[in-house]
Amino acid sequence: MREYNKLAFQGIQSIPEDELEKARLFYWSEFQCGWSKEPQTERTQWLSFFKNIFTQYSIPEKGFFIMLGSFDCEVLDSWCDLFGSQRCIGYDIENPKKHPNVRVQDIRSIESESIPSALVWNDCGYWFLNPQTNLSGLKFAIKNVIVGGFYLSRSDQSSGMGLSLILKKNGFSPIFEHPSVTLYQRINYGSHKR
Repeated sequence: MREYNKLAFQGIQSIPEDELEKARLFYWSEFQCGWSKEPQTERTQWLSFFKNIFTQYSIPEKGFFIMLGSFDCEVLDSWCDLFGSQRCIGYDIENPKKHPNVRVQDIRSIESESIPSALVWNDCGYWFLNPQTNLSGLKFAIKNVIVGGFYLSRSDQSSGMGLSLILKKNGFSPIFEHPSVTLYQRINYGSHKR
């Protein structure tokens, strides 16, 4: 098992130590086994997705680009190139690449944060494995994505959840659908009070 940086976890107080240890072990098993089977193919697809899809839409001039689950920071680096590093923030329970734009934080504790966002990508793994983390990411997005901004998440089919209904109720409209992910754009604030 890969050794993790215990200092990176010192600020995380919101979950019990046994749960945090499970998260650490899962993180490193995903880090070692998840993308690594075909890393270049999947990374290339995501980088291409962001370069092609997002250049087709009008990106808000204000707001941050938030990546929930920044992992190895390849996509975060591409965002920094595309949108400017001053607008990009990644969140994860570890920062193995020591990327300057990554905040080491339990994503389940970000719901209360106010960060006006042009894009939130909720990439916290599968909903059935990380339901509370993904739900916190969804709540963060509903609270923080500005009108004209975007939310990218697993699709209803992939998540096993009715995310599209929740997002439509809160002023988001699907603009790109794939069996594994859906990209939403915020049209208005819907039933969400700002």
